[in-house]
Amino acid sequence: PLPTHTHLICRCGFFTAKSPHRHRMRGLTLFDFVGQRNAHIFDAAADDLCRDIRACFGKVREIRTAGCAAHVIQLDSAILSVVEVGSHCSTQVKIRNIVFPYLEKEISSQAIRHVSAAAQEAALIRSFVEETASTAEKTVLEREQDCVKIRISAFKKENIVIQKQIILNALSYLVSSRKDMGAVHIRYILSLFEKDSGKQIRLPYSLFAMREFDFVVITKSKESNKTEIRVSVPGKIEYESGKFMEFTLFSANINRKIPQKTYTKWFDYDKISNCPILRNRESGDYLTIKDGKHKTIKEYFIDEKIPRTERENKLLLADGSHIIWVVGMRISEAYKVTENTKNILQVTVSVESE
Repeated sequence: PLPTHTHLICRCGFFTAKSPHRHRMRGLTLFDFVGQRNAHIFDAAADDLCRDIRACFGKVREIRTAGCAAHVIQLDSAILSVVEVGSHCSTQVKIRNIVFPYLEKEISSQAIRHVSAAAQEAALIRSFVEETASTAEKTVLEREQDCVKIRISAFKKENIVIQKQIILNALSYLVSSRKDMGAVHIRYILSLFEKDSGKQIRLPYSLFAMREFDFVVITKSKESNKTEIRVSVPGKIEYESGKFMEFTLFSANINRKIPQKTYTKWFDYDKISNCPILRNRESGDYLTIKDGKHKTIKEYFIDEKIPRTERENKLLLADGSHIIWVVGMRISEAYKVTENTKNILQVTVSVESE
């Protein structure tokens, strides 16, 4: 008897049918041959099978007579079979009525038994690969809410078959269906392990994969939630739920020490040309570093090894394109308090106590 999934291997590709659903596997992996254990696999219309049959056995042409569609499978000049196709004719029926009889008649009377035995052997291999990959993931994968990080040094120690399974597991963590994922996407992700940091690829289901220093990161793209708040001095703003930024102005004549706290900073207020704005990065943003030189925010983020996925969400206190403060990080040399400063702008970030 055939296994639960009816499978056929041909030199030109893989086919599978699973009742009551109609599936066509797109040559992904060995695991597609033995059947997906996940509820969601690669759905396609039943008629797609005929395109596969064309690739394996010859020409397929559709004929219509009085509104009745049929597929004629032709090898050289001989017509092998004519099967009426309608909404009731599933992929499984087509495989059983067209492909299997041809294999048994023209290839081997034991063809189906051999296919079944091969499927069972492949299932054992699959179980071994899954178990090995699951063990390897403990040192290779870092899972977050909408993101999976693959540690490159540990990943490269694994066999290529295990590497592919780890990638499949990472994708399954982020999306419930891999319907539109193909072998080509796995190859694209694998290629990132040899690329420079910053390289990225777009994947189906709004996923991105990118090289970020010691990791390859697969993440869900998020809708842009840009922050842009004009600041009143003095004043206080709530820039995120429960998170505040307070702006205080006082004379430099007051005897105080410059705070060294990460989230309390002093600036020379008279050097700020425009109304300060709290926002995310924009093209052309820059910092002033030592000796009056400029460094773009992009260059600064790269130097500080800020992951690409985090850069768009970093908050900047901006004076036009000149960045006063990368919040929680560096301040621009141009706005530092000096002995000539007359008015000091103090900016304090706080979190509301629960």
